[in-house]
Amino acid sequence: MKPRIFLHWLLGVIAAGMGYPVGAVVFPEAIDYVLQMRSVVEHQSNPARLPDSATDKHSSPVLVNGVGLAARIPLLSDATRLELAGSLADARYLNTSELNHQPALFDGTLHWRAGQLFAGKVNYHYEKGLNPSLDSTWPERDLMADGTWNAEAGLRVTDALTLPVLGVFRRQVRYDNEVNRELYNRTTEGWQAAARYAGMGLSQIQAGVRHSRTDFPLRNLAMTERIDNRYTDRELFLDAVWAMSVKTTLGANLGYVQRRYDTLHDRDLNFHTFALQALWDYSPKTRVEMRVWRQPFAYDDDPDLLYAIQTGARASVVWRPTVKTALSLNLERMRQQDYAGVGGEDRTRHILRYGPQLSWQPVENMRWVLAYYRSRETGSAAYNSYEQNYVRLGVEWMFDNGDLGLTRLLQPKACNYRFVALNMC
Repeated sequence: MKPRIFLHWLLGVIAAGMGYPVGAVVFPEAIDYVLQMRSVVEHQSNPARLPDSATDKHSSPVLVNGVGLAARIPLLSDATRLELAGSLADARYLNTSELNHQPALFDGTLHWRAGQLFAGKVNYHYEKGLNPSLDSTWPERDLMADGTWNAEAGLRVTDALTLPVLGVFRRQVRYDNEVNRELYNRTTEGWQAAARYAGMGLSQIQAGVRHSRTDFPLRNLAMTERIDNRYTDRELFLDAVWAMSVKTTLGANLGYVQRRYDTLHDRDLNFHTFALQALWDYSPKTRVEMRVWRQPFAYDDDPDLLYAIQTGARASVVWRPTVKTALSLNLERMRQQDYAGVGGEDRTRHILRYGPQLSWQPVENMRWVLAYYRSRETGSAAYNSYEQNYVRLGVEWMFDNGDLGLTRLLQPKACNYRFVALNMC
């Protein structure tokens, strides 16, 4: 039996079990898919992100081979569909074999519609890779797994207005290293209630309240007395996208957060967050993107730090001189304020990241990428300052049936806002 015929038969059985007349169910024919394969050679000057004070720093070439598959499967209607994506890679560090690992990603979303009134989605996103803060465990490797469940349901008062939009979520972050596992394994659970208006073309706005609790279940008494083992966030938020014209789009995420610690009440705080974005198509060949933000940062590098807040700006320019080539330049500047637990000392560090990237697509389903990227982090002393340089040459093959938009599901979330090692974002 052909896969599509089998899928139609299976959905018919499900529909009959739900009380739908099988003959009345119309199955969309189009199942969109993208198959992606990539091979990358990357040179990293400081793969373990060791500080300037370290004496055992050395560079390493990295060989990465990966494969990913994404699909959009229509179910009982065009509005009820399943989107699935998964990728697996093998990364080999030639001079630092301790860091060899297999990065993995999975994303699955069920979009659903019940009549004209109710709509929502259920999503699970999972990523596994090296812990970015490797200097805390070197020469041992540490892997970090990050998985998030979330579900959303809304009442469609009109085609444009959904009120309320109710959601629940659960996030788990897990580490392999025993010390990091005890310090930083965490679970965040919460809910949100919002209203959404999307009746302005590509523009939309959403506002509401979000409540979450984060637990560090493995912290012992001494750790809890110093940096606590639980906090609760209450947030008022506003998310908006405004398509000013066919060339310009603005986005904003604003929030006001009240954080309350379970034990260290003197560390309770209120703070505002924001992320502003502008996309400008200067010409058919040139796109400019700018972002500024102020966000809390879950610090998992120093057990004396309670939390950190990053304030930064990023600019990106992409120029396409021909239909087959693209040249981009990225520049990012950040200021990170680290806030200590009991007995610790607050501190500030500055981060500068930049680099160009050249892409060439000789044929429709093949892309070559050559990139350089530099990251420099300057703290109060050599022991909390470091730098890293990347040089990357990669090739990517893509096979699809016409919807390359699915490739976004195969990218780590961090690709939306920064350079990501081992990936061709």
